[in-house]
Amino acid sequence: MFFFRFFIFLFISGFIFLSCTHQQGLWGTNKSFQDLKAKSQQYQINYQNRKSSSLILAIHGGLIEQGTSQLLYAIAKSDYSFYEFKGLVAPDYNSKILQSGYLHLTSHKYDDPKLIELASQTNFCLSLHGFPAKKTQVDFCLGGQNGKLRKKLAKALQREFPQLKTCELCCPPYLGLHQNNVVNLCQSKGVQIELSPNIRKILISPPKKPIAKRLIKTLRLFLANTTNQ
Repeated sequence: MFFFRFFIFLFISGFIFLSCTHQQGLWGTNKSFQDLKAKSQQYQINYQNRKSSSLILAIHGGLIEQGTSQLLYAIAKSDYSFYEFKGLVAPDYNSKILQSGYLHLTSHKYDDPKLIELASQTNFCLSLHGFPAKKTQVDFCLGGQNGKLRKKLAKALQREFPQLKTCELCCPPYLGLHQNNVVNLCQSKGVQIELSPNIRKILISPPKKPIAKRLIKTLRLFLANTTNQ
């Protein structure tokens, strides 16, 4: 009986270890932006300083957190400054070989000098992200240190999408409260919005384009009213 229990213990421990190692392989290998430079052929960086009061960020764009790049450009148009880190390799969660997860750098470790300079010149940051499937039943997870505008955006989303679930600071570890998180590098800090997989599919799926248009309109209207708040 003892050996049977010991075998079960080893099996479970090994499973947990492999799971954690796989997760670490996906998200934890990059310590700073410097680590990403060795993988420069796997991504593109696009940014534009339009001297606007708001800066839109998608530091896990392209094929990393799909849909965030599309949303960034739809919101920014020709009006807002933006910064995009665009992953060029599709994720393969069954492999540790070059993939978009391999390019993931946690938001509070993302220290690209270009982004830091751009944020320091801008009043407010809106940071776009996507959380994995089955992590939560929420559609929009809001974070970031600008509590006033975080609440304002939450109300706007709840009003426009009453059938969807929006919450503030309810989805650890997607709170965006670390002082070095890119969303808080702007002068008045910012708001981080984490989008569910279903919402991000809407952004890249033409059949559901009307819903995407409503989301874009809501976020653009929100940004238009954020000056000096």
